[in-house]
Amino acid sequence: MACVLCELYGAKGYLWHGWEYIRHYASRDLKAALKAIMAVLNEVEEVLERIFAAAGMETDKVA
Repeated sequence: MACVLCELYGAKGYLWHGWEYIRHYASRDLKAALKAIMAVLNEVEEVLERIFAAAGMETDKVA
């Protein structure tokens, strides 16, 4: 989640670390890696929704 937020806010240089983290999961069990990725994306979505709500911004939630 941290590398996604860093990218969103212009802090460059963290994507490689995120990739290595995901690759570590994938080398063990691909399904587990995909579940972990989806869980992280879900967390990122929740965090961004809370940030936008606190800022009084509307979001178009994709279902």
